[in-house]
Amino acid sequence: MTVCVAALIVREMNKKTKYVLLCFGLLNFTIAGVTDAAAYLDPGTGSIIFQGIIAVVASGVAIFVTAWKSVLQFFNGFFNGNTKKQSDKE
Repeated sequence: MTVCVAALIVREMNKKTKYVLLCFGLLNFTIAGVTDAAAYLDPGTGSIIFQGIIAVVASGVAIFVTAWKSVLQFFNGFFNGNTKKQSDKE
């Protein structure tokens, strides 16, 4: 089959058939890949994992600090706004 014929066949299939074929293909590769893996973690992998952990912690701290500043700014504006109104009346 040429690429054009394959493209026409795929275009004519309905969504349900496409999803069934996709699920079958993913399941086939998943089951076929079940073997004993002779894998190891080299120092580069540990470094990437460590950098990921550091990035998550730094992002969490940045989000917390930004939110905390917004909360403090809201309350400072709320309380300082009432003080200015009272001093203007006097």
